[in-house]
Amino acid sequence: MKSPLRANLVTLLRAAAALSFLASVTAVRAQTYQNRNAPGDSPSWQELLKPYEVLNNRDPMVTEETRTASQSLSTHIIMIGPRGEKVTGGFLRPKQEGSYPVVLLLHGPFSDKEAVLKSYGIPLVANGFAVLALDAPYYGERKNSEIDPLDTTNLGDSILEGVREYRRAIDWLISRKDIDSHRIGLIGFSLGAMMGTILGAVDDRVQDVVLCGGGDPIVSFAANVPVGKRDRMYSICPSLFIGHISPRRILMLNARLDTVMVLPATLRLFDAAAEPKTIEWYDTDHQLPYSHVNRAVSWLSQQLNPAPIKLN
Repeated sequence: MKSPLRANLVTLLRAAAALSFLASVTAVRAQTYQNRNAPGDSPSWQELLKPYEVLNNRDPMVTEETRTASQSLSTHIIMIGPRGEKVTGGFLRPKQEGSYPVVLLLHGPFSDKEAVLKSYGIPLVANGFAVLALDAPYYGERKNSEIDPLDTTNLGDSILEGVREYRRAIDWLISRKDIDSHRIGLIGFSLGAMMGTILGAVDDRVQDVVLCGGGDPIVSFAANVPVGKRDRMYSICPSLFIGHISPRRILMLNARLDTVMVLPATLRLFDAAAEPKTIEWYDTDHQLPYSHVNRAVSWLSQQLNPAPIKLN
């Protein structure tokens, strides 16, 4: 990653200390995991869950458009999200009829659904998976020239609303005959790894989680935030969520020389995770080598066991 982009991302992540969110909604049940590394004034698990609740008593409204693709069935989707906004996404699966495990793809900053579908989605389809990627708020087709995605509030929207939108997208996926609802995996990169951590924690339909270039650079700034706003910042701190993914599996792929998601942020997230968890390292900066894609695909293949396919 070029240094101007790196500097922007660092600024973006550090600015999270000033986030302010909408009021929370109805409480949901507690879980038993206790994160001993969490700050003493961090909210209870019930309070952390509140902003991520969605109403899923009916199938989401999704418009589908088939697109030309040489080696897969490709569908562009527009879904009505939890707060009534149009959410753009892409869905790929092998052309052969069948019921496929599916992998959710969550992109990083300065990226979009098309980028993750190309980098992760095509290899996954070649290995027998279906994949779904959504544009996070203010990215891809949802980009708005009048809105700065680096603004602190917009970072919060990307995480909070992005996670809620994927929860509704899972509702759509499991309603499909070509998806095996018991085999759902996730790959998130950078900002997408932060979102993916929270998504995996609040929605136990996600079975296996790969976090690429992930960490928690936010929670350490909590002490600098006024008490009245602190809980809202905690609501996007991945290290307060990751322990609740257990007993489902986590693979973290990180860079030893990362100057964006720095080592303390990475170790903070890994240490807060419960077993089973694995972390593997690359001798690179934040932009991981392409070999990490192969590792993510092979690991998910071992866990979710897709059937071999023949590409046309």
